[in-house]
Amino acid sequence: MRVSTASHRKPFLGDALSAALREGREDKLDEYAAGSRAEAMQVVGLAHGLTRLATAPPAVRPLRNVALRLLAQAAQQATPAKVS
Repeated sequence: MRVSTASHRKPFLGDALSAALREGREDKLDEYAAGSRAEAMQVVGLAHGLTRLATAPPAVRPLRNVALRLLAQAAQQATPAKVS
């Protein structure tokens, strides 16, 4: 996932609408739309991948389950313990 920087920041919808209405600058709306589309494509791609993982064929499910358990354990070990 790309990290936003100040020079590549997607404008907020309110800023884009304000620029379009006050200054007649539709380029900010185009910029907003392009950024929103890119984000939507990432979300759809993630959802597609998760759906394929969840609906794996029965023969593949045991391997999927083992892999998910290993990933969960690795993530749990990588997370620092909270001090109470």
